[in-house]
Amino acid sequence: MILKISDVKIGQRVRDEYGDMEALADSIKEHGLLHPIVVDSDYNLIAGCRRLLACERIGLTEIEAKVLEDISEKELRVLELEENIRRKDLTELEKSKNLVELAEIKEQELKKQLSTDSVDKYRRDAHRPVNPVSMQNISKEIGVPVQTLKDAKQHVKAVEEFPPLADLPKYQAMETAKELRKASPEDQGKIIDFAQRRAQTAKAQTADEYSAYIDECWKMTKKYHKAINAFMWIQADEKELSMLSEIIHADTASGHLREVEDSIAKLSRVRNFLKGVIEHDQNKKAGI
Repeated sequence: MILKISDVKIGQRVRDEYGDMEALADSIKEHGLLHPIVVDSDYNLIAGCRRLLACERIGLTEIEAKVLEDISEKELRVLELEENIRRKDLTELEKSKNLVELAEIKEQELKKQLSTDSVDKYRRDAHRPVNPVSMQNISKEIGVPVQTLKDAKQHVKAVEEFPPLADLPKYQAMETAKELRKASPEDQGKIIDFAQRRAQTAKAQTADEYSAYIDECWKMTKKYHKAINAFMWIQADEKELSMLSEIIHADTASGHLREVEDSIAKLSRVRNFLKGVIEHDQNKKAGI
């Protein structure tokens, strides 16, 4: 059914939460409204706030709407996905999966819409593609930046390829997947193990626990730094060089040295900051 936008009941707080509607407004102006808004029997808005505000922005006074009881199973799924990508109680992977599924639905709908009205103008120009659906179009429909959509797809792909990455933070999972694709099968297990341990460390609950971890890293990097420095000055035989190359490639030894030196400087700054926080907390508790 068609409703006057002014008849749809929506709170000011909800309006303020949705921010800029420019991208979606441009999409609706170009392709029309692909999904009706959903209201209850009293015209209270149930779903589609962004669509309603975008239509209002481009000067429309009426909007297509459906009463909650009349929507299809597919439309219900779209509503669920749109809500899920903005929920705070889902994991990063759940949000990425929901966003990718929603993007796939929106892509199919855009293709269907374009096949009936917009594709003809592209066919007039033999040098332009018939299918103009792009990630930009899709991201406008969903209301997320293009990069957010790209990241979600990479995140889901990373976990599909390497299931043990499922519990890692999104960007760590993506970066680890890049390393795994280049690594040999025997090295992949080590990379995954290191990534998982690093993720667990990041979840340390107290400054004391994290400070203790930093101290261990500090000690180990200093030992590593000392050993590499010493190695650079000795006459190693072939057997020793061969054994070393099994651990790190000989042609990147100096690169590792630079990485360790950089790491020591970073660890030192973090360590000193954490120690300062702990000392301040202890002084506060002691009433000093």
